[in-house]
Amino acid sequence: MPRDLLPSLKDIAGATGVSIATVSRVLRNKGEISLSTKKHVLEVAERLGYHDNRLIYGIQTGRTKTIGVSMPLDIYFSRILGALGEELEKRDYLMLFYWKEGAQSMLKRFVEQRVDGVIMMSTQDLADNSYFSDVISRGLPIVTVDRKTKANVDFVGTDDFLGGRMIAEYLCSLGHRNMLYYQGPELATPARLRRDGFVAFCRQISGATVSLCGDGSYNTEGDETMLFDFLRQHPEITAGSAFFDGYACRLWRAAVAAGRRVPEDFSIVGFGDIIPANLSSYAMTTLDQDPERIARIAVERLFERIGSERNLEAVDIRIPPKLLIRNSALPPASAVPGNRISTPRMNQQPMKRMIKEKQIGGEK
Repeated sequence: MPRDLLPSLKDIAGATGVSIATVSRVLRNKGEISLSTKKHVLEVAERLGYHDNRLIYGIQTGRTKTIGVSMPLDIYFSRILGALGEELEKRDYLMLFYWKEGAQSMLKRFVEQRVDGVIMMSTQDLADNSYFSDVISRGLPIVTVDRKTKANVDFVGTDDFLGGRMIAEYLCSLGHRNMLYYQGPELATPARLRRDGFVAFCRQISGATVSLCGDGSYNTEGDETMLFDFLRQHPEITAGSAFFDGYACRLWRAAVAAGRRVPEDFSIVGFGDIIPANLSSYAMTTLDQDPERIARIAVERLFERIGSERNLEAVDIRIPPKLLIRNSALPPASAVPGNRISTPRMNQQPMKRMIKEKQIGGEK
């Protein structure tokens, strides 16, 4: 069955009895045209089912009003994608989504589709300017999110180092001194920064010790057994944290299997606020990365570049996470008041210094 053809400006002109030029000016809201003529043309255009031809618009202006977006489809990035879609819609832009892990061919396709800019999460932390050459060489604006690369391009993401410090500070404020940290892949910059922030804070606290668990690879097979064995062998460990909520849930299961009650015997704090619905029973104290804010700032930065004729310096914008206190952390049973440090009010005074954006020009 042949598809219905969209009406053209010529069709509308023929149905209204005015010139094609007049129809064009009415639909683009340009020029001095009587209200009666405008009303008549718009009514006919709606009746005939007219739609703007964005291809012609792109040829005329050099802008396609599309943005190429690439990132994984999981709970966290779905929140970013939803917010990106809303922000782009406000600007009358369409999101062209493509995801294939580690594929440079995706950038080439974006260029071929003549997108006006790119927002993406790169799985290659060591990616440099050559990785993004298809877009950089053409002066196409690009903003990376979540994982910082070596390339001289804009980045918007979480202040992961600060997040690690915040978790350690909160657990120490409860009185915990013997803790473990279940680390993520060494090749993922967020994992390294969160671990380093956690360890850096503990080094400042007298008597605090941190045991690192996990081999820093992407292979987590057998990790739950490893965590179980470690907790059985180290009853002095009273609290732990992990790379992100998924790892923290694994730590929770291992703790329970090892005979620890959470949080009475063992406190856990996650990272990300991304526990899926089927694991909702884990009332995890965690950090919210505010992905909607990350998306909004990424779009704002992209359109600063789209609307500027200047060669703007690349920026590194890191958003402080927010502590969400739930039911997975308590003071250790053996804690005495004299061993606790004065930082328990994480949602009040100490947080004031944690809500500032950190913006750095160029590569760190």
